[in-house]
Amino acid sequence: MKTIFVRLAGAVAWVLLAALLLAAPPVALAQQPAGTTAVAVPYSQFPNFTAVRGPRTGSRYERVAMLLMANEIRGLMTNQALVSLGFEVDSTDRAAAAATGTLKVWLRNSPDRMYHLNDNWSRLLAQQPNPMQLVYDGPLTVPVAGPCDVRFQTPFAYGGQALYVAYEWTTAAPLRSRRYPHQYVASVGYRYNPWWHGCADSTALPPVLTDSASTRPLLRLGYATPARDAAVVLTQGIGEVALQSCVMPFPVRALVRNRGSQPLLNLPVSVVPGVGMMPGSGHTVVIPALAPGAQTWVRLPLPQPVAAGTYAYFAVQVPPDQNTANDTEADSTTATANALSYVRGLPFDLDLNALNKTGAGTTRGGTLLTRFPLRQPTLVSEVRLFVSNDSYSPGETIYGVVLDENGRLLGRSPDHVITSADGNAWLACLLPQSVRASGRAFFAGMAIMPNRPGPNNRYSYDPLQTQLEATPRDSVYYYDHGDTARLGLRPPRYRAGALGRFMIEVLLQTAPLALRSATAPWAGPDVWPNPAHDRVNIGLPATGPARVWATLCDVTGRVVQAETKVAAPAGTATLPLPGLPPGLYLLQLRSGGWQRTQRLVIE
Repeated sequence: MKTIFVRLAGAVAWVLLAALLLAAPPVALAQQPAGTTAVAVPYSQFPNFTAVRGPRTGSRYERVAMLLMANEIRGLMTNQALVSLGFEVDSTDRAAAAATGTLKVWLRNSPDRMYHLNDNWSRLLAQQPNPMQLVYDGPLTVPVAGPCDVRFQTPFAYGGQALYVAYEWTTAAPLRSRRYPHQYVASVGYRYNPWWHGCADSTALPPVLTDSASTRPLLRLGYATPARDAAVVLTQGIGEVALQSCVMPFPVRALVRNRGSQPLLNLPVSVVPGVGMMPGSGHTVVIPALAPGAQTWVRLPLPQPVAAGTYAYFAVQVPPDQNTANDTEADSTTATANALSYVRGLPFDLDLNALNKTGAGTTRGGTLLTRFPLRQPTLVSEVRLFVSNDSYSPGETIYGVVLDENGRLLGRSPDHVITSADGNAWLACLLPQSVRASGRAFFAGMAIMPNRPGPNNRYSYDPLQTQLEATPRDSVYYYDHGDTARLGLRPPRYRAGALGRFMIEVLLQTAPLALRSATAPWAGPDVWPNPAHDRVNIGLPATGPARVWATLCDVTGRVVQAETKVAAPAGTATLPLPGLPPGLYLLQLRSGGWQRTQRLVIE
């Protein structure tokens, strides 16, 4: 029988719709049952986080119980037969030697949303109404590094909800070290809901679980491989998107994997608008071929949100196949009038995400930046930074910066000396005057003056809060160090790694740019604000026509405001919108030989 292994980890409370999945290429499995196909599909809010949460190879006896939430076990259908379970030893912190012992594994389906098992081991296993089911009792070898899996003697039918996992580890030859010999790839759940309970002992199996933590091992669950199984395992949208034409459509990035045993040919992948999105604004791309176990990234345009101030939902999906549980991955974005950010709300427990200590290794200062793509020029009026609540932050001098796509400084806010009151809050870095961003993209973020030395007079501390993001995005986060970086004299460097999302927002001036080069082709006037209330502005550059005729229609094409001539001798005209109910409209503009239709939201 062929199986697929799913590595599971903790969800973070502030994620709106679903836990994300961190994908990795196929790997060879230690202790892999004969005749299986393994595809690692991990999800972890800490991609590089490790802890002693798997079998404690430095102890003779250990008992553990933990809860996996339903939204962590995505991609498994109800009544799916689970056939194996495993752990992954951290490959960057190799143990001195492999360890051998005996492992017992119990599973139990549950509707629980919090850990509710008794800490008494015998009562925990027998707890009603459905006691734990023993699925494996046999040997386990924990390797120096990499995955280790055991195949169940008794398959287990997954119930489609939460899953309790309990295991018992014994070894006659514990490894001796000043620390625990094996570190496991781990995950973190809610801090105030300890989902991991356990206890280790050197003399006998502990009768009571006396320890608890939010840190759990990144588990691997194996299940039967269907013949045809295309899976959308990850979507990466944007946290806040401005309803200005300068940034829409914003790209959505999706990871698609072939979890089946047959090749997938001409596979359509679609982004589908949901509540709050413009009907008909979806898009489809086709993957020519995807071999079993292979994965690929797909880029799609974000469907157009309808109105600012609301969540706008969308989904990335593949056609139904033999496993419909992983055919769709839902996501959302917050539609705004002029705010732009990758930040997804706010985490409930910020210190779990306190990766602000970026450890530049110097005290020269520098920048931490986010790259925002553009479709046309825009005006940036403010940079907002979320300051971390860290004892090293007060006293640091920072300011907001905006750079063009080549790294040249466009504008900066006044210096700000951080105080303790700034921690765990947004800091508004207002630019003295709005700056014009053009080209394909611009950078915005935090610049920091040369720091005071950190611990051991060695490391600097960047007081910018980050949000955890499984599978960090590419081409989004950048940095540079030194005075030249703060002055914007060279392009910043792409920041790879597991820092997560920089908590940076930018505010765009409500009016888009009406000024264009005299030699550039003119695509028509800019319209703002959008959403509008009782009037809308129409910007005409000096090289364009002096007057425009405007007609307002509803979405069915019915004229609701007859054609009106608006003049713009100074480059800007105003069209009144008297007595129109809130909703979506089509603004038709014409002048001479050109015409244009603009979507317009009236609030």
